[in-house]
Amino acid sequence: MKVLFLVHGMGAHQPGWADYAIQKLNDVAKHYPQLAPLCPIETKLRIEQLVYDQVFRAQVTAWGQSADALEKFARQNNVAVPDVVAWLATASRTEQSYFWTHVVDVLLYRFFPLIRQQVRVQIMRDLAKVLTPLMSSGDAVDATVLDYSLGTVVAHDALAELASRPLDGSRAFNVGSFRFANVIMVANVGKILETDYQVYGSAIHPPTPSMPDGYCGRYFNFRNVYDPFPWPAPFRPGWPSRFFTTVDDLNHVHQYNTHALDHYLDHPAVHLPILQALFGPHVPPGDVQHAISHYDRCPLITRCRATLEKFTTTVAQLERELELFPEPARLITAGARFLAAAQEAADACH
Repeated sequence: MKVLFLVHGMGAHQPGWADYAIQKLNDVAKHYPQLAPLCPIETKLRIEQLVYDQVFRAQVTAWGQSADALEKFARQNNVAVPDVVAWLATASRTEQSYFWTHVVDVLLYRFFPLIRQQVRVQIMRDLAKVLTPLMSSGDAVDATVLDYSLGTVVAHDALAELASRPLDGSRAFNVGSFRFANVIMVANVGKILETDYQVYGSAIHPPTPSMPDGYCGRYFNFRNVYDPFPWPAPFRPGWPSRFFTTVDDLNHVHQYNTHALDHYLDHPAVHLPILQALFGPHVPPGDVQHAISHYDRCPLITRCRATLEKFTTTVAQLERELELFPEPARLITAGARFLAAAQEAADACH
């Protein structure tokens, strides 16, 4: 049984949140004669869309989008976030909106351990709920976890705990008892948002000569250079390339929210490794290289050159700032500013 788990990033999410991403994979697969027969992919494997957003939304709703309430909650939990609170007072209305709808999730996960643990337990139990009956049936389970944005650190931490500690008294998912076929990280922020589970030292790695007990058969990592979220701390563990695929120099701009999951999936250097990890190497290497080399990197340049240049300049400025201050609090404020800039550019280019 093949199972694909999808773990969302920041922002409001409900069951069915990844339908658009599944549709994107179906759309791009149809471009390749070897992959077209696999569509729709949801008929060839079981897809589980995991949701942990309810933990964040409950807290944000209680605050009523009040910076004072956030500051009071932080003091009660002995958490210092003065830079974020001070920035909120000067942020534009659009930046404030993106803070409360999106990047506040990053703040809650990174700085508040009790909330972080609630999220981890939610993911661990959701994984176990699906996998336990499949494993009990005696069939081989080929499980892939595709994580995006904040979901990369959420899933990493949940898997690291699942691999090393009992869950509700069971060690069925510990290292040595279970292994995921693939872990796929899109817009990986695991390093800059690292907490108690070290991203280079946990069980979440493919087999290597020095660490043969990897918790996944293969590990994939994707980063766009116009995406500021993973920019300040790129994921570069130095693992051998046999079971580790990393593409951290993507430079396409097909929409202004270059952090968006469907924007990543549009690129052949992203969707082809994912589809072939799920279904096998159907597309020959020569065809893969042809698709990548002929991909239109920046179609926006023909109709919105001035807006595009302004946007990429803004992204470059944010990334320089993050290079100077590669800190989680700075990522939170820069992330809200990026999303606001992307919205402004999209509106101008409409």
